[in-house]
Amino acid sequence: MTAGITGATRVYLHLAHPSAHARTPQVMNAEFARRGVDAVAVSADVAPADLGGFARGLRGWRNLAGLSVTMPHKESLAAHVDELIGAAALIDAVNVVRRESDGRLVAANTDGQGFVIGLHKAGYKLSGRHVLLVGAGGAGRAVAFAVAGAAAACLTIANRTAARAERLARDIAASHPAVPVAVAVAAGPPDPGLPRAQRNRPVHDRERFLVWAD
Repeated sequence: MTAGITGATRVYLHLAHPSAHARTPQVMNAEFARRGVDAVAVSADVAPADLGGFARGLRGWRNLAGLSVTMPHKESLAAHVDELIGAAALIDAVNVVRRESDGRLVAANTDGQGFVIGLHKAGYKLSGRHVLLVGAGGAGRAVAFAVAGAAAACLTIANRTAARAERLARDIAASHPAVPVAVAVAAGPPDPGLPRAQRNRPVHDRERFLVWAD
């Protein structure tokens, strides 16, 4: 991969903390190679305390194309960009950022939309369902707004801390008043011994839907 990198190669960052487990750069680089795009993706392990300085430095990085964002920065990075577009402005959490030619950072959020599209392609519909969402972090917020926008019958938000879930419930109620929202405090995280692919699998029947979004 490094043999094709030149002074003109565009850089994409995958922002996380920690980042050693990340697989996004591998996926992106494989796609760049397949499409013949002169770009490279690398992980950026940035601690929360360093996020502000990191974001300021991005504005002067002229060959930076943008970045993808994951835990724990989806909500906190929203305060360090110049513009939130689309769902990100409503959710106040981001998962992708584009650096404009003038150095401005424009952020969006595709988590919720991608989740609902994936469900539809798998044959699941949220309209009229009673949905239990476990998790109220950055991805959880995005999924919650998408679920409400997909005309769920009602939404219950379960989280380990009540305050975060209650804030999300208020935000959903303000933007989607027709969808009843309730809050539950979960006892703890999902079983760590359960394979991640199984933990993230939706549990559903004809009327109910359970989603765990970390």
